Amino acid sequence: MSEIFALGVKPQFFSKKALGAVDETREADALREENHMIFSPRCDFRCKFCFYGDNLHGGGNDGNFEDFIQIVNFTLAEFSELVDRLMQSGKSFKFTGGEITLIKNLAHLLGVVKQKGGTVYLDTNGSMPDRVVKLVRDGLVDVLGISIKGLNEEESCANAGIPNSNLTWNNPLTTIKSSVREKADLVVPVTLVVDSETTDGRLHDFADLLSGLEVEGQRQTRLKVNNFIPTRLTTGGLIPMNVDRLLQIVRSLVDRKPEWGGRITVVPSMEAVQNINSVIHF
Repeated sequence: MSEIFALGVKPQFFSKKALGAVDETREADALREENHMIFSPRCDFRCKFCFYGDNLHGGGNDGNFEDFIQIVNFTLAEFSELVDRLMQSGKSFKFTGGEITLIKNLAHLLGVVKQKGGTVYLDTNGSMPDRVVKLVRDGLVDVLGISIKGLNEEESCANAGIPNSNLTWNNPLTTIKSSVREKADLVVPVTLVVDSETTDGRLHDFADLLSGLEVEGQRQTRLKVNNFIPTRLTTGGLIPMNVDRLLQIVRSLVDRKPEWGGRITVVPSMEAVQNINSVIHF
């Protein structure tokens, strides 16, 4: 019996946000090309600022999750046919969720894309480093996107909505540190969600955290700053940061830490999730 993969698919859904990714000679064109979204509906976190988490766990999001994305069962052969069709409009595939690494044989899906000459952007919360590192080691990941839920164990647990700091803190750090040592040219955008209360110091501390995880001198990590995007009025009492203030804070970071120039992406609004022209690079 053929293995079945429950996946959501959105062609050309995500704008590219990984500076320095894959092929420097065609980076400008590559960034303009959107990522096809391959989505897993399962997740082991309940993040308070996550659109998908609200829907998956019965939160009060405006609209219906099933209206946003339909989950379809694919055999591997059917997924291969899907990839053939999608590659006619772009060769970049963002595997995300939910938590994509909960798919036991994810390597089979990534392998289909790589064998056909596509680019794999893997988005993960980093809770399962062994799985991620093996995918990187096997050459199945071009860009590894990770979201760290805070600056310490307590904060990461609170933001992820679960009490296990190994999953929310230790494992994501291990995922980054081990992955960059497996693949010298791996690009690793790491997401920090900011809101109206975020300070200059918080952004600087986060950049220092990432620098400490890299192979010395390689600068593989990127900082992706997501301005909080409200998914429901009651979400943790958070409100987005004023965009001008956010850009001021990021400029301050680059001024004080010039090594981060060319390595920061700001997603100021929901529009920037899909529209590359609304993404801001530093």
